[in-house]
Amino acid sequence: MTAGAHSLPLTGRVEALDWLESRRHEAEASFALAHVIGETGAGKTRLVQEFGARCQSRGDLVVVVGPDPAWAKVGYSTVLEAVRALLALPKDAALDAAAPGVEGAIARGILAITGQPDGAEPAARRKDVAEALRWAMTRAAERAAPGLLVLVVDDIDFVDGASRNAFVDISTDPPSAGALLAVTYAPAASPVAPLEGESWELSPLPTEAFAHLLPPRQAAEALPLSPLHVEQLLAWSRESKEPPPDRLAELISRRTERLPPDARLALHALAVWGDDATSESLGKMLPATADLGAALAALDKARFVTVDDAGVRITHPLVRRVVFSSIPAGRKRELFAKANDLRPDAPIEVKARQAMHGGSAFEALSMLEVLAARRAAAADHVGSVSALRHALDVTRRELHRGELDDPVAATLVFARKLAEALAAGGQWNDAEGVLREALGHAPPTSSHRAQLLGVLARVAQARAHPEDARKYLNEAIRVARQSDAHQLIPMLQKLESSIGVA
Repeated sequence: MTAGAHSLPLTGRVEALDWLESRRHEAEASFALAHVIGETGAGKTRLVQEFGARCQSRGDLVVVVGPDPAWAKVGYSTVLEAVRALLALPKDAALDAAAPGVEGAIARGILAITGQPDGAEPAARRKDVAEALRWAMTRAAERAAPGLLVLVVDDIDFVDGASRNAFVDISTDPPSAGALLAVTYAPAASPVAPLEGESWELSPLPTEAFAHLLPPRQAAEALPLSPLHVEQLLAWSRESKEPPPDRLAELISRRTERLPPDARLALHALAVWGDDATSESLGKMLPATADLGAALAALDKARFVTVDDAGVRITHPLVRRVVFSSIPAGRKRELFAKANDLRPDAPIEVKARQAMHGGSAFEALSMLEVLAARRAAAADHVGSVSALRHALDVTRRELHRGELDDPVAATLVFARKLAEALAAGGQWNDAEGVLREALGHAPPTSSHRAQLLGVLARVAQARAHPEDARKYLNEAIRVARQSDAHQLIPMLQKLESSIGVA
């Protein structure tokens, strides 16, 4: 959340701030890590904002980065933002121009970060990107002296996988310069296990920290709550005399339902667009009859949005998720289609998301397939798998809508691709589950069935089940012959030889 979005002063976090100060003190001697862990709404962003302001006031160089504005996990976007800030580059300056004379891994890493293909293998490219980030941090630490470099990666669990890999690699093989790297994320989303003393988990606020701010009846019944929950309760108490819902998501949802129609529609548009909306772009998303000024005033008063020189954005990721889930399907398609028209040059991650929700199934599948390949090339295995899961979801949806000419075939193709990606990452159980489900839909004599069985044989062999691997391969070859898919037989026989199945 941005500082202007808060109605609750920072409270109950003295120990957490003191702990961050101790991590900074350690960083004066050598590189240090700080993992700030907490559920959504626990105040992670607010805490590191306060800490960053303290560091800045004492002369430290503080760089704060997070997910891309669209929350679409745009490849290399966060590490690019970090490197640019670390090098103190003006907004429009080219990154490679800021590194004259840089060669080798650093130069290759800069090329990768800026989206210039270099032909490297994924693992090598990942090392190069980490080397470029390490170099930029060293340069920044030298510039920060006698102060300290403090690099904060907020919501690293929502950062694109290629960038996340770079920050993980830095944490395990840090620069020699003293610096503090602080990352925030939810408890179940650790990018790398912190060592003892490197993490702090934010607990709910004790009732005595906020009870005096609530109406007497709510105060008497209050339990320890997250800061976001307290803020939403305070807003509810200003807007309604009714008892508030118990669950935070329902509380947010009920508050949005009471907004004026134009304000609710503007909130829907912002949830679709992301954090880099402007009044101009938002106005083009809304009907001509909508009163944008009044809508933004109502949203600002309700503290659902922040409006400043940077643009218009929803105040908290959880608010965005709750709002997004509440948008009627027809309106969601319409808003995504408008967003697509307004930003034709958007990154493929953004365009794929727009196509999934507002475009054609064929367009979505084409983009997701390309996106999966790009992420795999950037050593972003998790992101590649995610793109293929989305593609499989699209094909399943089309089984009942009929936009694709052959939705069953598309489902089988993407199930196989997803299983191959899962197997490449050693996720054998998940791969087998996807394959078995797909085989349940594959015609008995089809090339798709033969290919699925071939992948299943590889999975069985990797899991040290040679008898199963032999059975699946024999069946795959039989089905390939029955389906006249003779082009598959050499591939299956080569697989048979490579995994040692007699």
